[in-house]
Amino acid sequence: MPSEVLGQAIKPQIAKSCSRRKAQLEQLLGEKVGAARYSNHCALRLPPTDRWEAQHAPFLAKAARAIAGLIVGLETVNAGQLDMPMELRLATPRHVRFETPTLPPMGYTMFCLRYADECRARPMFRGGLVRLTGERWAILKQINQTVNRSIVPDEPELSLGVEAWLINPDRGDCNDYAVTKRHELLDRGWPSAALLLSEVVTGWGKHHLVLVVRTRTVDLVLDNLTPVIKPWTNVPYRWVRIQMPNQLRLWTTITDRGGE
Repeated sequence: MPSEVLGQAIKPQIAKSCSRRKAQLEQLLGEKVGAARYSNHCALRLPPTDRWEAQHAPFLAKAARAIAGLIVGLETVNAGQLDMPMELRLATPRHVRFETPTLPPMGYTMFCLRYADECRARPMFRGGLVRLTGERWAILKQINQTVNRSIVPDEPELSLGVEAWLINPDRGDCNDYAVTKRHELLDRGWPSAALLLSEVVTGWGKHHLVLVVRTRTVDLVLDNLTPVIKPWTNVPYRWVRIQMPNQLRLWTTITDRGGE
């Protein structure tokens, strides 16, 4: 509080206290005490607001900057997360639970032969799993929607009798959408262990490929059948297998809807 404001607030109490002490001193001495004679005695008991502020000015300035920075930081985070669904902002940790190692789809093996760089490990973020900030949420939404719109749905291209998984084709199927989204996120520096291709089965019995993005709070599904990014437990699929985070060329089965 500025010294002048503080002074105005306690001025009546100071005056009352000084008058009482002055009266006590006069009674003890048996004579009147002049204002000049008592002023120093009274002043010693006044809150040294100006002197205290001057002495602690560096500390006060540092504290003010820290508080201002904290307020600005909180406003930035809140503004960035306004677009994030409440279920994600308040989510308790819920991740895919890996079960038994299994062979990858043949289409993935062929994909790694064609795009070897896409199948090598990329460094994790410091601290492990990705923290889902407002900025990263915006990136996920932008990539999911852009790729969904840029590829025209079509029947899969076959290579040696196997579906060819292609990055950024003009026309393609679910495999092409999933690997393209993963490629775009890798290109922006996201760690490979947080971007896992996963095979599921739809409600109408068709095998389907999606991209699972692992974050600290929840694993999210980027899907070409919907513009909405959902937690992995909220999609209407049966889970078959998924890439292993620490060995991307290997896949594993999933404890269906297990979570941890």
